[in-house]
Amino acid sequence: KLDSILLASETIKPFQNKKDNRSLKRDFIASIDDNTRAWEIKNGTNSPLHKIFEHIREHTVKDKVSLFITESIMSYTQGDLVGAQYSNIDTLGLSGKMKIEFDDLQKSGCAVSILAFKSQYNGTYTDFANNSYPCCKESRPYYIWVVGKANVIPNFMAHLLKNNDIKPEQQAHFGWTIPVPAYAILPQVKRGGGWQYDTETKVPQKIMGIKVSEENAFTIAIDLSGDIFNKLFTENYLKNNLELVTNQGYAKASKVEIYTQKEILKDPTVTSEQKQEITKYTHFVYVKLDNESLAEDVGKFMVRLKKNNEFKWFATWSANHATENTNLGRTYGFYSLTKPLLTAYQTDKYYF
Repeated sequence: KLDSILLASETIKPFQNKKDNRSLKRDFIASIDDNTRAWEIKNGTNSPLHKIFEHIREHTVKDKVSLFITESIMSYTQGDLVGAQYSNIDTLGLSGKMKIEFDDLQKSGCAVSILAFKSQYNGTYTDFANNSYPCCKESRPYYIWVVGKANVIPNFMAHLLKNNDIKPEQQAHFGWTIPVPAYAILPQVKRGGGWQYDTETKVPQKIMGIKVSEENAFTIAIDLSGDIFNKLFTENYLKNNLELVTNQGYAKASKVEIYTQKEILKDPTVTSEQKQEITKYTHFVYVKLDNESLAEDVGKFMVRLKKNNEFKWFATWSANHATENTNLGRTYGFYSLTKPLLTAYQTDKYYF
């Protein structure tokens, strides 16, 4: 349900002040289509970014999700530019102000996603120092920032990206909480040793009776189907970022291999009966135990999905002062904007 549309200029104000928002989307689209320009932000005004994110944080509560759409063209008044070092946008305090906002979002339990797009733009580009240039021979970037509670954002994003018209060129996600997917130990698939499994649970999730004298190995099956995984991650990302984590001081793995369903079904040792069980899952983690590390209390093995927090595209989509006017297909200072986001969520290492 669409709650409100806000326009950010010198102030943040609603597109409509009607109490009844049922026609909000229709009226907003109509205002663009009929060229009345009722939605247009006043030319020459600035929208303080940290104030926008402060507003987002204060109004994104419970199950609400905020979407902030921006081209992130950065410019300042001549008064702000007095004495500024153009080569370093941080001299105007952007990163410092945004760090406060991103820290507050993280502490309030909010997740943040960035979807990056490019589209054709014909007009005038105003640079950091308020110089104007005809634009553009190449497409201009724009961004959709999505903010909501950590347990709300994953399903919302999966639903959003179901729309085939929404195809971001890049995306990044911070602070998500994804429920632990269904998993099981497959007792007969790529097995080594005479261990037994616990029958207390519906599917095997614990092994017992490991003997140090044997070559012990087992396979953990994980179901990463569903929209959250299908719409937000590629098959290669899921395979390459699954990680086996063990409790320190307990059993260690001497060998770990990750398989997709297609790969493990090609294994000649897999029987027809085993294939029926395999088709219930999408990814498989083969674990061979290091017998020298085995103790009476073996401990736990956990399969986790790592977050690839390198986000190298942040730098490649960013232009600095020296290259801004020759790189109109990039966003000036974008890296300075995203650097404090990386810092605020630096301990956020796993999706589950």
